[in-house]
Amino acid sequence: MNFTYKSFNTVISDFSSQSSASAKFKLYEISNGEKTIVANAIAVHDHHGDDKSKEWGARRLATLYRYQAPRRGQQPQIQSSGITEGLFIIDGEWEQRNINRLYRSGWNHIVRLSDLEAKLREFFEL
Repeated sequence: MNFTYKSFNTVISDFSSQSSASAKFKLYEISNGEKTIVANAIAVHDHHGDDKSKEWGARRLATLYRYQAPRRGQQPQIQSSGITEGLFIIDGEWEQRNINRLYRSGWNHIVRLSDLEAKLREFFEL
């Protein structure tokens, strides 16, 4: 399995210069050559899960789509990025409503740190 920490273009970064890091997000990419999942880990305390779930929900939504500039005779398009699998690793004091927000935003696998190994084994069928 390969783990890479890298920048991902987003629907927002597509509007900026290609050389710009603006609106690109760094996430872990975990791949076995056949399946790939992007991942992030966040710990929250003192009721900051609300802010973090909004922030990382918006970031995930931005990675789900890409903007394609118009070509001759065509309209601009918003398309799927192809980044369909997202793993969010939580630690700390997360409330269920904030975890639900992450699910709604496209983080389709959410686990506590203690369950990470089991989730990776399940996802990659190890």
